[in-house]
Amino acid sequence: MTFKDKNLSFKDITYVIRAYALRGYIDVMQALDISYANVLSQFAISAEMLNYEAALLPIGAMCGLLEASSLVAKCPDLGLRIAKYQDHEVLGILRLIMMNASTPAEASSIVARFIFFQGTALRIDMQDPGLLIPNTVSINFLSMEFRCVGLAHTA
Repeated sequence: MTFKDKNLSFKDITYVIRAYALRGYIDVMQALDISYANVLSQFAISAEMLNYEAALLPIGAMCGLLEASSLVAKCPDLGLRIAKYQDHEVLGILRLIMMNASTPAEASSIVARFIFFQGTALRIDMQDPGLLIPNTVSINFLSMEFRCVGLAHTA
């Protein structure tokens, strides 16, 4: 992409997510007695990047890493195991802002507005009032299609 490019679309953007979203990955792979270094390198991710909260990873690489790791480890619930290592701290600065909200609805609104701090691959839509139940807030995670590239393993 150069300054002369005039016809840009969202397809030209690499969607990214913070590496902190993979907190617990190395611990889970070690607990499963799986060498994770080769899988990480397959997607151009280093173990050091996973420890750097602000590192941004292409969402395709992250998806591919999780899929390939699940296959290598023969662990279909790999994502759930990684999730055990995560809490509200994975939200970084957004967590601090959200914790100062006066109501859950305000916290949800803050997350919806500022989720881009976590990466460009995330989108949240909040509806107030909620559509299904009175006096509630409805939160929708907007789906975006990602292709996992470089996945060399077959089922």
